[in-house]
Amino acid sequence: MGLPPLPGVRRPPRPPEVPKDLAGEVAKPPAPELLIRPELYPYPMVFRKKIPPSQKLEEFHRVPYDGVVSNVTMHFPPGTSSLVEIRLVYLVGKTKYLLVPAIDDTYIALDGTSMPFPISFPVQRDNRLKVEYYNYDGKYEHTVSVIAILLPLPVNLPQDLARLPEVPLSGLPRT
Repeated sequence: MGLPPLPGVRRPPRPPEVPKDLAGEVAKPPAPELLIRPELYPYPMVFRKKIPPSQKLEEFHRVPYDGVVSNVTMHFPPGTSSLVEIRLVYLVGKTKYLLVPAIDDTYIALDGTSMPFPISFPVQRDNRLKVEYYNYDGKYEHTVSVIAILLPLPVNLPQDLARLPEVPLSGLPRT
């Protein structure tokens, strides 16, 4: 039992009751439905392998959407001494397109640097990008990496937006 209220003073309103689920726990609000459309944003395709001494390795990534490969960066840590060679290839079925370097039977081999290669090569969904790694160092393993940025195709409004599936806005914040 509390003190009687003072004349002319009102009590503050009670806070709203928190809903509880059947087990008596505080009910959690439903998770917002947030859809991210990767085909509308640049997408980094990251290749990274540790290559054992005197070995050849390959790494494949599926192209997630139609776009353009650009801004390929190859990273060679210090100590590779230009003994590790790599190249980026685009595969369409059994056809091979050389992206970096674009000359047949050539590879990139550097030491202690990250080298950007500005290219612009159109690719299609579900085909593959491949990095070929060669380690000619007979004593040490080396880890090198390649990052290829996949840019979306330009959108022609409203024709292209009309063919995209609708995205529910129920979970998006209102502004």
